[in-house]
Amino acid sequence: MKIVRVTDEERPYVTYDDVEFQIKYVPDQLLDDVRERCKEKKYVGGQKKEFVSDPKVMKEIFKEAVINWRNFPVSKLNALLDPDFKVQTEAEKPDDEFAFSADNKRLLAENMHAHFASFIFISVRSVNVFNSAKQAKEIENLECGSGGRDRPTMSAKKD
Repeated sequence: MKIVRVTDEERPYVTYDDVEFQIKYVPDQLLDDVRERCKEKKYVGGQKKEFVSDPKVMKEIFKEAVINWRNFPVSKLNALLDPDFKVQTEAEKPDDEFAFSADNKRLLAENMHAHFASFIFISVRSVNVFNSAKQAKEIENLECGSGGRDRPTMSAKKD
C-alpha cells in the first residue's frame, strides 16, 4: 500500500450563492488547535474567565481550509461581507472575476458575513469533504462520526 498526498485539483468545491469554494477537510486535531489559539480571557463578575472567540475561530478555519475559488464575480463580493463593510473595486465590469490571491483571501476572511462564515465552517466538517480526504488517503482508519463528533451532511462538487 502506498499513501499519497491529495493534490489541490482533487479537493471538492462547495457552492455558496453560485460561487464555488475549493476546501479541504479540517480534522478534529486542527480544529482543537485553532480553538486553543482563539481563546480569550475576560473578567466576569470579578473573576478571570477563558472562552473561545467564535468569530476568530471562523476566520482561522477559513484561512486554513479555503484553498481556491472560482465563478466569483466582483458583484458577489459585497454579499459575502459583513453588512458594516463595503468594498469599492477597481473592476470595470461587475462580472469581472474576483481573483483568488492571499490578499483577497485575507480580505474575505477578516470581513466575511456570519452566515457565510458558518457555511464554510460546516462545509469543512462535512461528510463529503471528509470522505474525499479519506479516499485520497489523507485520513486513515477513521469512519464518519468517529471521535464522538457528528459531521453534518451537505452536497459538495468535485472536479
